[in-house]
Amino acid sequence: MCNIKREESLLKKIKREENMVAIYKLIYAMFLFLSLILIIMNVDAFSGCISDFDCESAECCANCGMICLNNRCQCIKIH
Repeated sequence: MCNIKREESLLKKIKREENMVAIYKLIYAMFLFLSLILIIMNVDAFSGCISDFDCESAECCANCGMICLNNRCQCIKIH
């Protein structure tokens, strides 16, 4: 009789620990998901230019040059 009660209590303890692990996994997944959302929201997505020096790495035609116009690199013909 005592062994049966001991086995039942061990099974309850194991089941409780499995539930705790599942809860920890859920909390961890929620934390990762929320942190990714916060990181994505804080990204500064400005990809334009401020001066002509920002456009030097952009490719253009042979007789053209890159300038910064309205915060965008644009290719213009050089005379």
